[in-house]
Amino acid sequence: MKHIKHILLASYLVLIASANSFAGSYGVADLFEWNPESFHTLTGKWVFVPGKHVFPTDTISNPYFINTGKPWNNVGVADSIMGKSGYATYSIDIILPETGITYGLDLGSVSSAYALYVDRKLIKKVGNPYGTAETYEPAFNTQIVKFVPEHRRVKLTIHVTNFEYSRGGMWHDVRIAKGAYAEKKRQNKVNFIFILFGGILVMSLYHAGLYVLRRKEESSLFFFLWTFAAAFRLFFSGRYFPAMDIMELSWHWLLKIEYLTFYLSIPLFIKFVAELFPKYVDKIIVRFALIFGVISSLIVVATPVSFFTHTVLAYQIFTMAGILYMFVVLYRILSMHERGGKSFLLGFIVLAITVIHDILSTHYVFPNGSWIATGLLFFVASQAYLLASRFTATFSRAEVLSSQLNYMNLHLEKIVDERTEKLQHANEELQEKNQEVSRQSDQMTIMNKELRKLSVAASETDNAIIITNKNGEIEWVNRGFERLYGYSLGELHQRFGNNLKKAGRGKNIESLIKQVAETRKSVNYESTVEAHDGSKIQVQTTLSPILDANNELIYLVAIDTDIRKLKKIERELKKSNNAKNKLFSIIAHDLRSPFNSLLGLTELMLVRYKELTSEELLQFLKDLNDVSQKTYYLLLNLLEWSRTQRDKIETNPQKHNLAELVDDTLGLFTTSFEDKKLTLKKDVADDLYIFVDFQSFNTVMRNLVSNAIKFTPRNKNIYISARQSGAFVEIEVRDEGIGISKDNLKHLFSTEENYSTEGTEQEKGTGLGLMLCKSFIEENEGTIDVESKVGFGTTFRIRVPSASWS
Repeated sequence: MKHIKHILLASYLVLIASANSFAGSYGVADLFEWNPESFHTLTGKWVFVPGKHVFPTDTISNPYFINTGKPWNNVGVADSIMGKSGYATYSIDIILPETGITYGLDLGSVSSAYALYVDRKLIKKVGNPYGTAETYEPAFNTQIVKFVPEHRRVKLTIHVTNFEYSRGGMWHDVRIAKGAYAEKKRQNKVNFIFILFGGILVMSLYHAGLYVLRRKEESSLFFFLWTFAAAFRLFFSGRYFPAMDIMELSWHWLLKIEYLTFYLSIPLFIKFVAELFPKYVDKIIVRFALIFGVISSLIVVATPVSFFTHTVLAYQIFTMAGILYMFVVLYRILSMHERGGKSFLLGFIVLAITVIHDILSTHYVFPNGSWIATGLLFFVASQAYLLASRFTATFSRAEVLSSQLNYMNLHLEKIVDERTEKLQHANEELQEKNQEVSRQSDQMTIMNKELRKLSVAASETDNAIIITNKNGEIEWVNRGFERLYGYSLGELHQRFGNNLKKAGRGKNIESLIKQVAETRKSVNYESTVEAHDGSKIQVQTTLSPILDANNELIYLVAIDTDIRKLKKIERELKKSNNAKNKLFSIIAHDLRSPFNSLLGLTELMLVRYKELTSEELLQFLKDLNDVSQKTYYLLLNLLEWSRTQRDKIETNPQKHNLAELVDDTLGLFTTSFEDKKLTLKKDVADDLYIFVDFQSFNTVMRNLVSNAIKFTPRNKNIYISARQSGAFVEIEVRDEGIGISKDNLKHLFSTEENYSTEGTEQEKGTGLGLMLCKSFIEENEGTIDVESKVGFGTTFRIRVPSASWS
């Protein structure tokens, strides 16, 4: 029986121990044996209810558990992940060592509004956590929360709400101690920051005064600005936000000032180092840091908390990069044994460690805690020593210079006599040299006059002159070269290199240079040279050798003459000759044929006029009329074409109804349509008006319709259509004729090559019609193009200005 009792008792103790162990980790903190005269952190798992506020009187079913000291961002709850925004309830039971005394709770920063309950009593409310994203009120208050428990076991319930800050929840571990002890510890920390702020501020203002007295010392100005921003950051950061103990600011402005003091201090520090050691800091890096800091600061000022708090990670990365770059700068400084480099390095190492520690602490790599105050104090002290040593060195140099000046004053008379004697000797030597220089100057003046004449002649000529050494290396070009090609000598070297062989010359330039060098005689050649603007210039070059007294080649001179005008005249002469030959060919061949027909018909009518019946006579008259019309149109085309060749076309564009113009043209070909039994299909609206010269446009339409009839077999269709196309009217003349091959299409509008072929019934052509069409359409500021397929017909498409847009 006793053994059973012992077993039951042992089991009971094990259960109690395990229960206490569980309670200490999940929702219960057992402080029964804790001494309240020191802080105790309420570590372990707190009950966590996401998405709502659970009051102490409510029952929590299926609770979640969370560690405090980190925001609730990315905490997994059920099947979801917590974001920055929302509501939540934190709860924990505390078993206290005694009742009847005042306890103090240090919550640190809670984002961004909360209400604290001890058991069922509301102890503290910061902002207003009860509301929507639009109605809740964020706030900061880091004062110690005091309460007197009625029982040894109390329940802490904290309702937290955040909709704006980038991180939500209870960032810091909650600490508990006796109220007086907690208050004293907090106040000591705040007092230390005030003392540190005052010391840094005095040092900052001291350097501001130095800058006012000596504006050249810009390092003092930026040291003042940086320390000023860094000092104020101590007020607006950390666990307690000391600024809230002396002023009342809105939660939004507290955050803006906290971020601004951080975002401005980094570029100001880099600029301070650049002014202190200007030879070792890259100006581009400084400019980038200043621009990045200013832009980031403007984002803080201009955007809401919900936006700019998300930029801190990028700025922390920028800060880490800046620290690495500063170490590179310090390596350069130390390698050159710069004065003050070691002192600066020591202070910067401490400052960099504290900054890196604080950045990593915000990401919970290290336990919460700010070291920046210590690093800042150490760095400012080291810089004070550095600046003091510089001033001491300056004063020492001043004392040395003062001693030297006193010595100079005592021995000034003797020194003046010695210097005067030396100056007299130097003056005598100088006079002798001046006489020699004067003689040489007279000779040089005569030579310069001759050279000036030659230089003016070479520089002002329109020809481009290039002087090279015997190997073709370019040494000089004249102004004519620069005017012709647009290159200076330096630009020529940069574009083509230094050698004439590569300076945009002909492919055989190398052999020409070799020929001149061997024969000692000039050569002429033509080439195309690329100018500065990319244009191609045709030049004729005379490449001549310059020989010394021993008949040895020392220079080459290339003189380029612009022959573009000559080439243009050659082309125009060729075109004129082609036109003359074409005119003679047409007169000799194409006009003789219809006149032969006229003569033959009239002679036949004279011989047989008594025998002809009225039907035969009518047919003869029709044939005569047809031949006469063709001859007349041919003469018209010849006259118009000859006018185009003499550039004597005068156009008078006016508003015309297109349908009426087309009808006038078609009226000339009524007989031709009937003879070949062709069907005309016209689709031209009555309200289409064009802005063209009547005579030239009529000639174009007459030639296009004539060609369509000529090359369309009997019983086929011809289509004429028109439509508005923006500021133009597009007209199509399409036939179902024999078509044109691809090889012949490219010769249709050419003045260089004549293209003419017989019609479906051996109708003759001159090839002038389409050239006239192209010239006249272009004179009317329009375009013409053609599409054709052999055996399927041809489409001519012209575009002329619309009268409604003119």
